[in-house]
Amino acid sequence: MSNLKNILKSSTWKLIASCCQLFFKIKRWIFTYFIWGRNGNAPTDILSVLNTISLIPLLGRSGKRCLIHWSIHIEEPKNIFLGENVRLRKGCDMTGMGQIIIQDNVLIGPRVKFYTNKHIYTDISKSILAQESVQGYIKIEKNVWIGGDCILLPNISIGEHAVVGAGSVVTKDVEPYTVVAGNPAKVIKKIGDQIAISKST
Repeated sequence: MSNLKNILKSSTWKLIASCCQLFFKIKRWIFTYFIWGRNGNAPTDILSVLNTISLIPLLGRSGKRCLIHWSIHIEEPKNIFLGENVRLRKGCDMTGMGQIIIQDNVLIGPRVKFYTNKHIYTDISKSILAQESVQGYIKIEKNVWIGGDCILLPNISIGEHAVVGAGSVVTKDVEPYTVVAGNPAKVIKKIGDQIAISKST
């Protein structure tokens, strides 16, 4: 087992993994624009498994039973840490300039955007391109469900068993056992309240 870990961490394996990721980027472009069309669906099971395997040596951490869709776009994978049984659906965009930490049993819907860096724009004596960006983090705790087309902005934590409604823009922390939705995302209800009501009826 230790020999296998050493192989996965070796520079040769990382080179092979990087080549695999380049292959997936080219394949993703070909499939998207020439075969399935922009809104089409490719047969994903085998491709996603291969994509997940090729990402293992590149990610900061990847737990057991993760599945990363082949169409996902990742920058700076070394700053992305996945727990066990994480599901990342098609079209997600993960900008790992800062840290992205996703704990166990998390479901990420399609086309969710993770932005960990914030661009400075307040110095009017400089062009926007000349101003620096500040790295932040995104932390998602256990048993969270993020709906499709959400945008997660830097320096937020999403607590255990929280649900983020589809299309939401998350700009601040989400408390555990909370359902949020909207732009910006606001509390819709507490999951614990729903459980209490169902028990009393």
